Amino acid sequence: MKHDHLIPNPPIDLESFWNSITRECFKKDLDFSIAKSERVTEDHDIFEFKFKDILNKDKYGWIAVPKNIGSLDSVGAFLWLNPYGRWSTPPNSYTTRPGHISMSFNFHGEGPFHFEKYSPEKGYFTDGIQSEHTFVFKYFYQDAVLAGRILEQYPGVDSSRIGVMGLSQGGGMSIWMASFCPFISYCCADLPFFIGLNYILGHRFYRYPIKEIPDYLEKHGLNKKDVLKVLNYFDTLNIAIYNTKPVQLSLGLKDPACKPEAIRALYNHITSKKNLIEYLGGHDYDTLMIKNNYDWIKSCI
Repeated sequence: MKHDHLIPNPPIDLESFWNSITRECFKKDLDFSIAKSERVTEDHDIFEFKFKDILNKDKYGWIAVPKNIGSLDSVGAFLWLNPYGRWSTPPNSYTTRPGHISMSFNFHGEGPFHFEKYSPEKGYFTDGIQSEHTFVFKYFYQDAVLAGRILEQYPGVDSSRIGVMGLSQGGGMSIWMASFCPFISYCCADLPFFIGLNYILGHRFYRYPIKEIPDYLEKHGLNKKDVLKVLNYFDTLNIAIYNTKPVQLSLGLKDPACKPEAIRALYNHITSKKNLIEYLGGHDYDTLMIKNNYDWIKSCI
């Protein structure tokens, strides 16, 4: 089936926009602190860090360092970006890998191990949506670049082997970082979001959290054209055409949120080294992601 809305349609200044907001992250002086965490895992020493984000607000995260890494070792590392919501994904088998230092942080200023269930009342899909310069995901991306800069200079990290990984929101943003953040060398994007927003918003039925957008349009008496001018700057399908880094994508064959046909279209428009994995489930983690993403990491570095 042909989907006319699943074709890249980037704003004429998309590339310059993303290059500009990335440069802002490298002009900003890093302001952060790191301390040993009371949290422990079987295979990793856990550290907590605090940093000033792009708006000079405090953000919090964790760093997981494999216990078998020697003080003189130089190892690969990756930044794990959280799915949609206000919680923090903890160090676990999805967010760590053997022989690699990994990092994650909370986008909302909550603690590094914060947990709360999603509710539409606390959704943020439309925060700052009036302009690409104020949209919440612009700031999220910039904060991720700042966190990545901290990871880049963390002791023992080989700066030539830094990747980015995530699921859903984190998967889409991983592609954004791979496309425009210079120190990222590979990407694992599981069930990535924000693909073909014309297509997404053209559906009659929605589910939360994406339903926050049509709710916003109805509340303010707008139509989708009013917000697509902004959202097109953040459409992962538009961004991915600028990517040159190795990317592994995955989709869920029963995924009602990030639809298989959208992710296949995204895959078809990526011109760098790439791989696509199809899982049988819906919009959720699959234990096979643990091994499959680790295999991809090893093939890229």
